[in-house]
Amino acid sequence: MPNLELQSKEKGSAVIGFAMVAPILMFISLAVLQLIYVLITYSFLVQHVDKSARLINMGYTNQETIFLAQNEINKSKFLGEKKSEILITEFRISTKTIKCLTIEIPISLPFGQGFILKASSYAS
Repeated sequence: MPNLELQSKEKGSAVIGFAMVAPILMFISLAVLQLIYVLITYSFLVQHVDKSARLINMGYTNQETIFLAQNEINKSKFLGEKKSEILITEFRISTKTIKCLTIEIPISLPFGQGFILKASSYAS
């Protein structure tokens, strides 16, 4: 015959244990999801920077490259209404001109925090 007194004392301990562990598990799972979002966004950003650097290597001007890259980013609708900034800087190494293409995208996290995701690629 089971001991009814022992079962009645431990009846609410599972609920209390769940109430203590559930917020921690929710926080960890949401943090992992946010990290996945940031990594996917960074991968998207690197892909577009490399595409734009190829355009420069193919002979497009800086203005054409910026215009085409901005259109590609806006067309994807992955970032929603986020405003990206595209910069092309030039510098010379001996007789060769190198162009550095940088795309910056602001990322906002929950609780009002945010940062700027930045990717660069070089074209000669």
